Amino acid sequence: TWAAGVAASDGSPASEGAAAVLALRGIDVSQHRAKSTVAANITNASHVICMTERHRALLLQQGVPAERITVARASSGGVPDPFGSGADVYAECCDVLEDFARTEADRLLALLQ
Repeated sequence: TWAAGVAASDGSPASEGAAAVLALRGIDVSQHRAKSTVAANITNASHVICMTERHRALLLQQGVPAERITVARASSGGVPDPFGSGADVYAECCDVLEDFARTEADRLLALLQ
């Protein structure tokens, strides 16, 4: 399991907003470094979870097969990208992703087996 971003700049640290929200939840991302989906050669991934339909479209352009892509909370329009927003938006994004992970964990684990 690893993370990559469609607009990530390879080697960049987590954004200040993300790091601050995660620190409040006891998660240290000080050693995290971004990796772009291109650099990560994400086309080899068995499954990719993305936040928005725009991200899905970019992954399709990069050659990721559609059946390997899941948009988190697709029925609700995905997860708004908080980059450049305030702490409240980052916190909301984190809440949404945590809820998605909790409610979808069994289904997602089944995809990986």
